[in-house]
Amino acid sequence: MRLRKKILLSLSVIILVLLLSLSGGILYLYYRPAAVKPFIEKSVSGSTGTTFTIETLSYSFKPFQVRAEGILLQSNVGPEGFTLKIPDVLADLALKGPFGQKTLVIKNLKIDGFSFDFSEKTILPTFNLKRKGRGLISRVLKSAVGLFLLRDIKFTAAEICTHLRS
Repeated sequence: MRLRKKILLSLSVIILVLLLSLSGGILYLYYRPAAVKPFIEKSVSGSTGTTFTIETLSYSFKPFQVRAEGILLQSNVGPEGFTLKIPDVLADLALKGPFGQKTLVIKNLKIDGFSFDFSEKTILPTFNLKRKGRGLISRVLKSAVGLFLLRDIKFTAAEICTHLRS
């Protein structure tokens, strides 16, 4: 009986420490959007095989908005390359649905003045979403995101101003 209480107490302490660490991480990211920016840049660059940079990133939860300025996506290939520049992106978002079944609703996506420079031989990037042997932590985080944050994405409206050159 004593051993069972010690095990239960140890598990409770471990769960409490994990929850406090997760809460601290979420609060840190909430107050410092600049800490999220390198993670996004690295993820997009790695999955597309391009160079992806964001000049500034900001977000708020009331109203739920994300704004990115100075987005640059460049291929790493010489004459077959391309450059995508987006000066300003503003997304109005909402989370709808019951707990565990949340849907991220993109109510309005506004992209101002993006330019896409390319040649006739341009090869567009492909997304490499398959990962080799995902670890335990990444599987747990994916499940937690699905349970606590969202399971689906719904897109309702967009406003895009473009400038294409070849």
